[in-house]
Amino acid sequence: MVSKPSGLEGRRGKPKAVIEAPPFIKRVQIFQRHTTEGGENLFPPPGILGEELLISSHSFHFKFRLELSHYGETLNSTTIARLKEILRREAVRRRAALTAAERAQADAAIAGRFMALPQVTLLQELGVYWSTPEEASTREIVSRMREAGARILWPRWIPEASSLEFAAAHETELLAKRWGILEPSAEAPVIPLHRIDGLVIPGLAFDESGRRLGRGRGFYDRVLQNYRGLRFALAYDIQVLPEVPAEAHDERVDWILTETRTIACKK
Repeated sequence: MVSKPSGLEGRRGKPKAVIEAPPFIKRVQIFQRHTTEGGENLFPPPGILGEELLISSHSFHFKFRLELSHYGETLNSTTIARLKEILRREAVRRRAALTAAERAQADAAIAGRFMALPQVTLLQELGVYWSTPEEASTREIVSRMREAGARILWPRWIPEASSLEFAAAHETELLAKRWGILEPSAEAPVIPLHRIDGLVIPGLAFDESGRRLGRGRGFYDRVLQNYRGLRFALAYDIQVLPEVPAEAHDERVDWILTETRTIACKK
């Protein structure tokens, strides 16, 4: 069915016919109309949408972009940043809703899938983070990789570069640093990036093309710009979306391991 939504006009001032959309898409149309007509004001006016923009579909970004295409518009960096922030809140909410039993079962399955990858058996130097209680656990992977003879490396923040380096240490030697993240001490030896065979990359959401939604600080994107080894991500099924919004500087992962899936990312 074709209709002409009230108040939505094309570039020449004439209403454009679009495919009749479900209520979710109509809300996005309203949001886009206010963002484009409002110049620099990229947020909905008070009382229009507010938190109603929180995800009601996994394919939020995909539908948003489809709708914009009817009007010859593209997603600019400011709008993408807004979409990312919405997705971050929803990803955190979904992950927090998992029970302890669900996490434990999923963590064991994820570790098993990671260790079953033929590429993993060849790793000599593995960079990995010490997971927080909300994240898919890295603990079993660290233990099993060390038993297999791999050296375990940990990210350490470099303030002057706003980036990360990786240093060798035992997890019992890690210290709580910025944002409460565990890092190796300043004395732990740095391993050059080109010598690291694989990196486990954290993230709040991913898609099957390897796009990753982090916390917005860009640390891992800067590291991955110069990294040629294998890139792995551990995630719960609920963190894998049909599409994650991305810009040119956003780096991707090669493999995503969830409790039910081993995803070789399509690029």
